[in-house]
Amino acid sequence: MTGIQVRIVRDHRIEKRRAAIVMQDWLYCYPPTGDVILVPKGYMTDFASIPPLADRLIDVFGDNVEAAVVHDWLYAVGQPGRREAADDLFRYALKEQGVGLVTRNAMHAAVKLGGGGAYGRAGEWDRRFGDPLTGKPLARSPFKRRTSAVVTRLSDCRRMESIAELGRLQSRFGSSQWPRAVR
Repeated sequence: MTGIQVRIVRDHRIEKRRAAIVMQDWLYCYPPTGDVILVPKGYMTDFASIPPLADRLIDVFGDNVEAAVVHDWLYAVGQPGRREAADDLFRYALKEQGVGLVTRNAMHAAVKLGGGGAYGRAGEWDRRFGDPLTGKPLARSPFKRRTSAVVTRLSDCRRMESIAELGRLQSRFGSSQWPRAVR
């Protein structure tokens, strides 16, 4: 998993939490399946949805950031029948980022318990995009709603360690090539 570039949105909240806009397409490969997920430039995240009081124990901007962003994206896409897989990917990604076992399991249990209403929620797609240049939320998604967050599958996620492979994946599956929403 590589670092993700985001821009914190100054005056916008998602369910009372700070929001950030993904500054460039970001790829994540899930080793158990080889699924490659592309979080598009312009996607807005609120990182980990930590309830008040628990935020004193779990750092919203800590080692969980990349896992939280990909999990948010999976929930925004909301592919039918894939919520449990999204939550399991979140736990795996937390482990990859070095989040300790107790914190990782607590965060996983929290999304399993409290995340159901957000998964694929109507309206979630349109309110989760912003302009990376201005930092302003967009009224609607620039993309047609995705049916899957997975853009391809690799036989070995370590292939993404190659700059050439990353470039190939980004040019082939990048959001600049996604169908645009009809206005």
